[in-house]
Amino acid sequence: MKHILLAGLVSLSFVTSAQAGLITFTDRATWEAQLSAFQTESFTLPDTGTLAANVTHTLGLVTFSYPGVSSQGFPQVSSNQFVGDVWSVSSGGGTSETGPHTFGLPSAVTAVGADFSSAERSTLTAGGMTVTVPTDSGVQFFGVISDTPFSSFVLDHNQTATTNNDLFIMDNLSFGNTAAVPEPSTFALLGIGGIALVGYGVRRHRQQAA
Repeated sequence: MKHILLAGLVSLSFVTSAQAGLITFTDRATWEAQLSAFQTESFTLPDTGTLAANVTHTLGLVTFSYPGVSSQGFPQVSSNQFVGDVWSVSSGGGTSETGPHTFGLPSAVTAVGADFSSAERSTLTAGGMTVTVPTDSGVQFFGVISDTPFSSFVLDHNQTATTNNDLFIMDNLSFGNTAAVPEPSTFALLGIGGIALVGYGVRRHRQQAA
């Protein structure tokens, strides 16, 4: 009886997690352990200087574009004394910023992550869901796994009137896919099956007691 009840509860927990949208990670090893395969762009490229707005740029394995809300933003690939070659963007202050930064991937994936620095107020949007990148004074990994495949993701610096001369740095951008996971409808069937098992167990227990 206890085993049947446990099976039902586990099935219901699967249904809940299938509706989560994005699962976030702050440890790279834990994030990588969930993936069947992934690629990493380390931005070991020549310094690009400021990348022009409204143009799709190829940065190794990925593409990059932004709408150019302000000419005071400076997205680029450059050498950084702390983490080597990186992608970075600095804002000129006030409400000026370069707008959402869109990164295109070679194919649809379900996971993306990178090492971030100075990511205050920044958000990451993937698979139709948006999460906040954790703030940390040093270099910190942040990754997500989505239940919806995506072929691009968006980073938004979210500059405000009181945040001047911000520098946002990203390195070791990784992306890939998790092992095959049943569709949400399959999870729902598992949940229904779990409830049915519980009902059957209760009925059988009553019959035996009688």
